[in-house]
Amino acid sequence: MWLGAAGIFAQRLLNPVESARHLDWIRKLAWLDPESGEAFPHLGFFLSAGRLVVVLVNTLILGVLGLMLARLFDRLTALVGIGLLALDPYLIGHSGLLHTDALLASLILLGLVGALIGLQEPRRTVWWPLVGMFAGLALLTKSPALSLPAFVPLLLGVRYRLSALRGA
Repeated sequence: MWLGAAGIFAQRLLNPVESARHLDWIRKLAWLDPESGEAFPHLGFFLSAGRLVVVLVNTLILGVLGLMLARLFDRLTALVGIGLLALDPYLIGHSGLLHTDALLASLILLGLVGALIGLQEPRRTVWWPLVGMFAGLALLTKSPALSLPAFVPLLLGVRYRLSALRGA
């Protein structure tokens, strides 16, 4: 919803006169119910801006994820992975709505891939703040993102245990 609010704010900045007209009409409502068909054009004026921001951010996330996957694997594997994600009906459908699930999935995936890169590369300190940022953005989106901060220490523990077994 934070991205939707940013889109609505941008819509209000870009078109203040039309936005004020729609907001004035919406503010006069005592309540909004499904039977109020007159409200839909007024709400729809803002809804498209919120949806557009979610689509753009999810597209940006896929681009960043592709670069990160290319760093973790090879370019072909990254391209195939991003291609599959870009064609995923769930991700496409929820990215086009003012909905939080696609954004949550994308941000958690960014965090997990960042953690895997942080474990693999010798300069790990650069990646861990990024993982924290992705986790924070995911938490801003929806509470099931708590799985990411819970999973990363588990990942670190497995890495530590495997390196201890190799050294023994």
